[in-house]
Amino acid sequence: MAWTAPRTWVSSELVTAALMNTHVRDNDTALRAGGIAIASQAANEVIIGASATQLGRVAVGLTGEVFVGVTGAAPDFAPTLALTGGAGGATVTIPATGRIYLDGGGNTWIEEGSADTVQIVCGGTTRLTVSATGTTVLGTFGCNGAAAQAPVVSGGALVAYGAGANGLANASEVAALHALVVAMRAALVANGIMS
Repeated sequence: MAWTAPRTWVSSELVTAALMNTHVRDNDTALRAGGIAIASQAANEVIIGASATQLGRVAVGLTGEVFVGVTGAAPDFAPTLALTGGAGGATVTIPATGRIYLDGGGNTWIEEGSADTVQIVCGGTTRLTVSATGTTVLGTFGCNGAAAQAPVVSGGALVAYGAGANGLANASEVAALHALVVAMRAALVANGIMS
């Protein structure tokens, strides 16, 4: 059934079966069958409220795009999701141990590996782990364009703190601690973290 513009009824008009069938039954059937089309409507498009009295359409987006609202304009599909917050800021919540993929769902992601532990995974291997108790880096690292540096090794464990001067047992322990601090500073400078 095709949609017919609703009739304007007048006083004392005889209501016939033909009029009721055309203006009530057939129009209801057309509505339920999707008989009202929006200009240039195509399959899988999103129907929106274009105004207070009109419907509109948004053409289907590309694979991977998200449907976003735009302040003061019609919503649309976009390749990225930009968040702006109100008084409390923007918040994105994902389920515990969920992942945020950076390569479309392959082998590079950020995840909560376990409670209170965030991991960055590249090539399927966890390269950085940040937890409530510390940070672990697997492999070499470089910052601000500096060449990748191997993690600094102290040359062995320091002797346990004793009751001597400066909280260490002897001058050689103080010298070992000083050498470790100098090596750590050199690594931070080499990686552009400090100057």
